[in-house]
Amino acid sequence: MNKIICLLILIVCSSYNTDEAQYFEGIIVYDLSYESIHPKGTPEMFEQIGGVKEVFYYKEGYYKRVALNKDGQIIKTIIHDPIKKMIYGTHSSFGDTITAYSSEDNIMKSYKTKKLTKELVLDQEVQGYHYSYKVEEEYSQSGKFSYDFYYSKDLLVNPEHHQYQKEGFYNEIVKEHPYLSLKMIINDYFFKKQTKTAVEVKKQKLPLDIFKIDETKPIKKI
Repeated sequence: MNKIICLLILIVCSSYNTDEAQYFEGIIVYDLSYESIHPKGTPEMFEQIGGVKEVFYYKEGYYKRVALNKDGQIIKTIIHDPIKKMIYGTHSSFGDTITAYSSEDNIMKSYKTKKLTKELVLDQEVQGYHYSYKVEEEYSQSGKFSYDFYYSKDLLVNPEHHQYQKEGFYNEIVKEHPYLSLKMIINDYFFKKQTKTAVEVKKQKLPLDIFKIDETKPIKKI
């Protein structure tokens, strides 16, 4: 009887590990480009503010976005902590200050989805979806916002790791499309349109330490 119980436990554990192994963990590198919407804006100006390259680290709902300028220097970082349900940000213009807000906060009032044509990214045909949002007036000059996500089925994620990430209704979106994107287009309809295009994907194990913030730095909740 004990042998049977042990065998059943091994089967269950083996099945669980197989399920976890199918989810993406690793690094995606994106090239960033900009189209100015505001008459006083230029792509060069937005490159200085937002960077020309992004290194995206992902592990079990934790993620870290690191934007780099043309010299390879860090301009800004964004970290999502699914356990603390917080999103942290830094920017070179803020000095050492870390901004922080709850991932359960959502300034979007509603959204609609439209299926896009497929595109080829990294020799992979990826399906795109357009998400158009109505935004709370106090947070937006235009009152609207949109994302185009081109999902890769090779970059599967567990939606349960994002169940509290309500920003942009992402907790709902990821249930329907549980994948990371090889291409994203972000439009604020006032300042700029930003395009992120993946140039490299590396599947590898990551330490959780890289998703920690430096708690010795000043933290400003917004």
